Amino acid sequence: GLNKLILDRRTHNFNLGMVLSTKSSLSINEDKFYTYSNSTNTIYDTAYGKEQSFALPLSVGFGASYSFGSYTFATDIQFQQWKKSSNAILQGNFINSSRISMGAEKSGVNDPTESFLSRLSYRIGFYNNNSYLQVKSESISEYGFTAGLGFPIWQSTSGNIGFEYGFRGTTLHQLQKDRILRISFSLNTSELWFVQPPEED
Repeated sequence: GLNKLILDRRTHNFNLGMVLSTKSSLSINEDKFYTYSNSTNTIYDTAYGKEQSFALPLSVGFGASYSFGSYTFATDIQFQQWKKSSNAILQGNFINSSRISMGAEKSGVNDPTESFLSRLSYRIGFYNNNSYLQVKSESISEYGFTAGLGFPIWQSTSGNIGFEYGFRGTTLHQLQKDRILRISFSLNTSELWFVQPPEED
């Protein structure tokens, strides 16, 4: 309905979304294996722990996108309540996690008669992920930049290549900071279903 109120639906499009994941639980069982050795013998022992449950917390996310012409801008934000999720087996300083991401795309023309370059789609984005882990009073966060390219292959089939370069962690308190490089490939294909072909009289 927002399109009718504030936008021209022929050239502009605005969307809002929400996702909610309710709580769920996992069964956890911890088994410990011991080895005792001396100069003559090696003894093996196993201690079986009691099965426990671990609660996966509630998660809620919101998203919005705005497009006009061949351009699309989108953003997402997600929260998850990890602070009360530790138990006797999974001990740790868990904190509530959050993630925000933003991106933009310039889509290519959908016309097979046009040149290959004009049919390419370009994408760029940024994300910041505050994870649920906290080590030595420092939250383990990750942030990075993304870029991608979509290209036509044949009829309704297209390919995608994506690049991501990010950082995770910190060097404070003798912790570790990682540099992350991810490369992804995907293939999209489709066909028309339930389309009644024209009948000749």
